[in-house]
This record gives sequence, C-alpha cells and structure tokens, in this order.
Amino acid sequence: MLELLFVIGFFVMLMVTGVSLLGIIAALVVATAIMFLGGMLALMIKLLPWLLLAIAGGVGY
Repeated sequence: MLELLFVIGFFVMLMVTGVSLLGIIAALVVATAIMFLGGMLALMIKLLPWLLLAIAGGVGY
C-alpha cells in the first residue's frame, strides 16, 4: 500500500513540475522493459548451473 502511495505522489510531483503524461508513460514503459530484461538475466544466471547439467546429461545420453 505504501508503495502505491509513493508512486501516486511521484506521479503528481512530475505533473506539477511540468513533465507531460506522455513522458511519464514512456519512462514507465522503458523502466518496465529494463526491469523485465534484468529479471530475465538474473534468472538465467541463477539457473545456469542446472542448464549446463541438463545439456551435459543430454549429450552423454
């Protein structure tokens, strides 16, 4: 709940300082894409040992 209030307050402050709604939406889209790619990269690094084991096991089979 507190996070939602922070986001709403941040949005209002950006609007007050003159940042357009389109700029805010564009920044939100870019940030979401970066977070998604970062999460995918972290997940890939986390699963890398298991992926290598699966590949090594598949080659020997």
